[in-house]
Amino acid sequence: ALGGKIDFVLHSIGMSPNVRKKRTYDDLDYDLLSKTLDISAVSFHKMLQVAKKQDAIAEGGSIVALTYVASQRTFFGYNDMADAKSLLESIARSFGYIYGREKGVRINTISQSPTLTTAG
Repeated sequence: ALGGKIDFVLHSIGMSPNVRKKRTYDDLDYDLLSKTLDISAVSFHKMLQVAKKQDAIAEGGSIVALTYVASQRTFFGYNDMADAKSLLESIARSFGYIYGREKGVRINTISQSPTLTTAG
């Protein structure tokens, strides 16, 4: 509609049915874990893959995904979301290398501080 490519994209979806159902990390439901990884991390890869195939992001564009410090440190109760955020960060590094090299598109993750919030 605006006649050009996208300059900036934000990936900010995340959800864990295990956390919502108060399943502890040592008692995860693996079907729910699969959903967590798909929703919270693999969706990021899918979004990047489609954007790259469609050449939708302008050269020098930026893609940002929301992560959380629990991907690198243990925060009791964050459970399988920590695993999902670790995967998300790995996807950002791997895809960022490819997309950056080929199109100059930057891929980064950002995290809030470990403060008490509904999401945190």
